[in-house]
Amino acid sequence: MVNRVERLQSLFLSEIASFISGKGSAGIRGVVTITGVEISKSLEHATVYFSVYGTLEEIERTTQVMESKKWDIRHLLRDRVRIRRIPDLSFKFDNTPGKAARLENIFRKIEGEVKNEGQ
Repeated sequence: MVNRVERLQSLFLSEIASFISGKGSAGIRGVVTITGVEISKSLEHATVYFSVYGTLEEIERTTQVMESKKWDIRHLLRDRVRIRRIPDLSFKFDNTPGKAARLENIFRKIEGEVKNEGQ
């Protein structure tokens, strides 16, 4: 069962990312990346994680648009994935890329300070 859930998560991620970058991109602001999909073991619910490279306003707008496209995405998955019931979808903003970028900037700053002390 675990292998099936993992395969479905991977397939959902691929299909949703293709949809969002193609015909589902209308209304989306900023650069959107689908970062992950978690499907419950019962296959009743799926959480789609996404990141947005953009302003706070673009993040908020994109979150609204993603929620509004929920039914379009479910219909797409119904056509593309052969399972009895498509899970209910929910979308969550994933700020991990933003946090990683901030940490990288901090490390660069520290590295620059260490080099300056050594001179």
